[in-house]
Amino acid sequence: MDDQVPPKPATADPKIPVLNAIQNICDHLVERAATAFLGAGINAGIKDDSGQTFPLGSALSELLCSELLKSPETKTTLDEAVEMARYTLGAKAVNDFIYDQFKGFSPGAAHLALIQLPWDVIYTTNFDLLVETAANSGVVQSAGEIRQIFTSAAPLSSFGEGDILYYKIHGSIDFANTPEGRLILAKSDYRFYAEFRKALFRRLRTDLLSRTFLFIGYSLSDPNFRTILDDCREELGVETFPLSYAVQHTFTAVQEAFWREKYNIQLLQADATEFLVVLKDTWFAQNCAVVPFLERKAVEYLNLDSTTRFQKVGDSFYLLRPSDCTGPSSPAAFFNGAEPSWADIRDGIVPHRDAYDDLLESVFPELSDPTLGPSAHLITGSAGTGKTALLRTFAYDVAAGFGFPVFIHIAGTPLDVRVLTPLLDAGQPTRFIVLVNFAAEHIKPLSLFWEEVRQRNLPITLLLEERKNQWLVSKESFPTRLNPNEFELGTLSEREIILILDALAKYDALGRLTGVPRGTNRYNISPHWRTRIC
Repeated sequence: MDDQVPPKPATADPKIPVLNAIQNICDHLVERAATAFLGAGINAGIKDDSGQTFPLGSALSELLCSELLKSPETKTTLDEAVEMARYTLGAKAVNDFIYDQFKGFSPGAAHLALIQLPWDVIYTTNFDLLVETAANSGVVQSAGEIRQIFTSAAPLSSFGEGDILYYKIHGSIDFANTPEGRLILAKSDYRFYAEFRKALFRRLRTDLLSRTFLFIGYSLSDPNFRTILDDCREELGVETFPLSYAVQHTFTAVQEAFWREKYNIQLLQADATEFLVVLKDTWFAQNCAVVPFLERKAVEYLNLDSTTRFQKVGDSFYLLRPSDCTGPSSPAAFFNGAEPSWADIRDGIVPHRDAYDDLLESVFPELSDPTLGPSAHLITGSAGTGKTALLRTFAYDVAAGFGFPVFIHIAGTPLDVRVLTPLLDAGQPTRFIVLVNFAAEHIKPLSLFWEEVRQRNLPITLLLEERKNQWLVSKESFPTRLNPNEFELGTLSEREIILILDALAKYDALGRLTGVPRGTNRYNISPHWRTRIC
């Protein structure tokens, strides 16, 4: 007699949290702020014309051993079966065999329901083609074109607002015989993450902090995924995770509390297929529709500091609008070493460096004629020379004085041209200014961004900031055709020292220099002052 006690459901009435979750997910789908994460369980129970069930995990391992290795008596894990088959017959034979095992299966009700919903993106550790087949079957109308991505080299700029990006982070069976699409089946495969999949996990990490996720058909046990969750939690705390959901057949109260308290993921007791079908039916029954791109982006803001909120544009940029700089400036904090706030920039607290005029002279022709092609400019120099202050001041002045849109890249997010292209009006050309700090850290995506901008001749002025040494090292490590005009900030000129002294005096920040004579001439700086300032 089996004396094992089945796991006790965590809630007395599991329908209540399921219905609440469905409504919440629909609310986020309206804003294109919901993301699906698919595991192998979404394929469970699917049968082909002969009645065979879709081979998952152990079933696929048995097929590899019995039919490919001709050793039905061998019973082992999928990881080991793949390793043995690759060693004996080669990787291509294994990939082709798995492809043949999958090709006879058609999408199930879960896949057909999934593709009718306007997800922001879909992630999966699956490598089959059932989602793509569902989207192209014509049986139902897909909410958007499913665009397969399985390598960090994929150019995101070619995708549009109506596309649903499908991140296959364990590879894709139709590209399994290429380095980029290699399947992650065995432990030895994980070293390929660094080269081809690392950026996809960075995108996943960003989305976890800003999107409501639905984990479905997924065990939540993938070590790479758990590492990302833990990194996000340690850096920002669980309270910053948007509430997400994971559909599970059974779980205990202890498991429910663990996932909700540690990761803000609510476990839902339901069948994966039934949940997706009800979610789809609810979406259509309530006549839900996606809010237009510009309309929903107009109400999404990013807190830059305690006093400044700028409008977000996609996940990658915020829009610098002078009218949004409403907080008070703090000259005392700035002159005591703090980074200048946007309010400091607005009030002209930061003294100009000479390079400001040189940069304006270089960029002015583009501001005067928006039809001119793209350009790139780099502010460089040693640490503490005022690169960030100069770039922020210039950006603010361009936005306030010329009225041009200024987009500032959000650190840790993709440099995505497709976020900006819907805003460009070919009939009324407008110059876009794009700022990127710490350019060396983004040398590869910057190069791809620049190539796309240059090839399409978009009216974009790219303004970069980086320390001199870091920029040189990054260009040596990654060949690029991005060669911006460089403006190097060096030691202070006498004019710059005068401007700094005037600002210190204006804001009563001279300290021990108060009352010390500057010299007999406005630009004749005494050695005592030069030593203190420089």
